[in-house]
Amino acid sequence: MAHVLFRHTVESYAKWRPAFNEQAGLREAAGAIGDPMVFRSGDNPFEVLVLMEWEELEKARQWVASDTLKEAMAESGVSDEPTIFFLSQV
Repeated sequence: MAHVLFRHTVESYAKWRPAFNEQAGLREAAGAIGDPMVFRSGDNPFEVLVLMEWEELEKARQWVASDTLKEAMAESGVSDEPTIFFLSQV
């Protein structure tokens, strides 16, 4: 199984979360499976981590490189360059 872990900082969680939720259909169409797991840092409430499961790692890579995702991040208030890990479950 393939997973992607995103770590980024947001201007406002209250602004970011609804925008993130609105993208659910686009993520699913791109190959994401199930509901993502969303975490906030215990040390910094503006730091958000998202773990998503994907059908295939290559589909996840295509989503991460897409203009759709970049635009969604900018509009939702992501305020730094995200750190992204592509993971294969062992």
